[in-house]
Amino acid sequence: MHHEYNECYLYHSFMEEEGDPKLKALWELHLNMELAQLQEAGRLLRKFEGVEPEEILPAALPTPVSFQSNVDYVREVLASQIDLRADGVDFVTEDELPEGHRSRQYQETVNAGGVPSEEVIDLARSNGGEYREELAGPHPIIDLRRPEHVS
Repeated sequence: MHHEYNECYLYHSFMEEEGDPKLKALWELHLNMELAQLQEAGRLLRKFEGVEPEEILPAALPTPVSFQSNVDYVREVLASQIDLRADGVDFVTEDELPEGHRSRQYQETVNAGGVPSEEVIDLARSNGGEYREELAGPHPIIDLRRPEHVS
């Protein structure tokens, strides 16, 4: 029941924030489908649990969530934490991990046959493409920048 309610809330939020009329209609369509599922979940709750949906759900949806860019936040996290590794419950830099640490062993085992994500990158480049979007300027990590942004 709560799952369906939350889906209604998200689709309602998408619909309210959408500026393109065609996309807004698509969000409204999905909202209506979720509302129908919520109504059916409420019917089943009444029938099998003897509980009225109104007893466990709010009377109205809360203020729609606002969707906004998080590019700057992600760039900041990447720049400040890219070298961190887990050591038990602590986070340390890769240099602080001792030789043979389980984190190193895991990476060696998992990537023994090659790193799949790097294979995808190489394939994109071999076809003349680029896998990165730099939405807010050059990547904060020099080694991860697009070639044209490396000086």
